[in-house]
This record gives sequence, structure tokens and C-alpha cells, in this order.
Amino acid sequence: LRQRNITNGILYFGDDDNTYDLKLFSEIRDTQRVSMFPVGLIEEYSVSGPVVRKGKVVGFLDSWVAERRWPVDMAGFATNLAYMAEYPNASMPYKPGYEEDLFLRSIRLNLNIIEPKANNCTEILVWHTQTKNRERTTLRISNKYLDDRSNLGTLIKSLDVMGIANSSDNEGRRAVISKNGKAKPLSYFLS
Repeated sequence: LRQRNITNGILYFGDDDNTYDLKLFSEIRDTQRVSMFPVGLIEEYSVSGPVVRKGKVVGFLDSWVAERRWPVDMAGFATNLAYMAEYPNASMPYKPGYEEDLFLRSIRLNLNIIEPKANNCTEILVWHTQTKNRERTTLRISNKYLDDRSNLGTLIKSLDVMGIANSSDNEGRRAVISKNGKAKPLSYFLS
């Protein structure tokens, strides 16, 4: 891209172990800077993606925060090449588990410019598919936070309908929401 000075288009990192809804490609086509969306069947929560409130990304739902400022899956974001060209030193150093975070840091991403896609991050349009049996995930997240203050209620309800994950007030793996690489209580985002 740099050698050919290509600045028109959208960069998306597809992978051979993902399954895509074609709607995803229509949605990311109009990315102005960086767009994000949830990815299904990721790790212990069965989903990884942005937490959206009032149309803005405010944090991230991911089972492995590990001090990553941007705890997202490679398949969970797209970048406009014109925006990326503003950062000629953009790179993706190979550090297992941190490639996405380090790349997004290299283009100086901040929460204010992230464009939530997939119906405000309530739909899953890309799945990390593997041929193995998975137990249904139970996320311990208080039902009082699964209302219309954020995308979480609709997102988790859709996972429940599909038989992939459900929520419980007191059972399962505690859902962690993060911002700037630090876990935060849900009340921090949804009060």
C-alpha cells in the first residue's frame, strides 16, 4: 500500500477461519477513519466487540483485556486508507495477541473517531468459526445493564436466541468491560 501510494479504499483484515455476512462489506465501504463491529465465537465470552452508548463507542467487551487499549479481534475493524496514510509509520509488529492493539495505536486511534457498524454493534456480521463443539457461554452480567442504555442487551439477546451465549445475574464468567486497557465496572459506562 505504501509503495504504491494507495490511499483510496478500505483496509480490512479477513481471515480463512472467519465466516462473513456479506452485509459487512457493504457497511465498511463507507468507513471514514476506523469502523468497528462485534465478532462472534471469540474466546470465553463467545463475542468480542465495542460497547456502544448513544451511538458512540465507550468501551470494549472482550474476555482478554491484558492491558490492551484496543481489545478487539482482527476481524472486528476496518480502516480507511486515506486516514491510515496520515500515519506513514503505521505498523503491525508481530507480538502474539497484541497485533490489533499495536496497529490501532500506530494510527493514533481514539474513541471519539470510531464508527460503530453492524447496527450500532448489536449484530454479528463476522464469526471466528472453528470445527469443534462449544459449550453455551454464560456471561455473568446484571440484567439491569441489558437495557437500551447500550448495545449489550440486544447483542447478548441475539447470542441467546442463536444458542451461543446467555446472561445471568450470578452465574457464569463475569463480563469485563474495558477502556484504555483497564477493566471497569459496568456502572462506569452505564450510569
